[in-house]
Amino acid sequence: MQLTKDDFLKGLARAAYAVSVQNLFLTDDSDAPISPESLVQIVVAQSLKDSFPGLSIGFESSTSDLESEFSKEGNISCERQGSVDIVCRYGSEPLAVIEVKYQLTGTNDGLVSDVVRLQQLLALRHRFFPKYRFQFGGIVSYVTKSATQYEPPKYFDHEFERYAGRSVKTVEKNIKAALNATSFDIAFLSGRCVDSSKDGEKPDDLVGTEFEDEISGAERMTKYLVAVISHRHSQ
Repeated sequence: MQLTKDDFLKGLARAAYAVSVQNLFLTDDSDAPISPESLVQIVVAQSLKDSFPGLSIGFESSTSDLESEFSKEGNISCERQGSVDIVCRYGSEPLAVIEVKYQLTGTNDGLVSDVVRLQQLLALRHRFFPKYRFQFGGIVSYVTKSATQYEPPKYFDHEFERYAGRSVKTVEKNIKAALNATSFDIAFLSGRCVDSSKDGEKPDDLVGTEFEDEISGAERMTKYLVAVISHRHSQ
């Protein structure tokens, strides 16, 4: 099965949203932050398998094992050693390596390291043929803004949106800064997760609605940001 970059990007976006749905189902609390990272890994993997039948999934694969399995002799080794959260294959053929981040710090240092590692894995070439092994490097990340971060607290969509949108743009900028644009392209998709931020201008707006008396003081807005890194050239 041949997937395009857009196919895979949309699949990652569906998977990122599905994580928030499952998080609500498990916690029964719309204020609960998305956690732990293992939940993100498992739900993303399951969603991708639903979107792309025939896909097989591996978790926490070491970069050294991937190099040994997929690279040709003499291929430059990954400087950023470690493990990759998700590896996708069709049968024995590698398709994508994916990193997930359920919480991002202000510096996004961990995410930048992941972006560098993904590019190094994408550079692995076939042992016998002049082609790259992995088609895509994927990133699934989340940005959350909580009422408790602000004084006075924020509860509503219009209050959170500016700050959440700004953080998403910052994450995009940091990822792009770590990208080798000569060798790779990147595409992003962002969207709203299931969360507890309210629709309205002030608490009185909720009177007479299903959300009346539901201001908890721990409201949050969560957005996912997914990205797909792909080769600029096929060889």
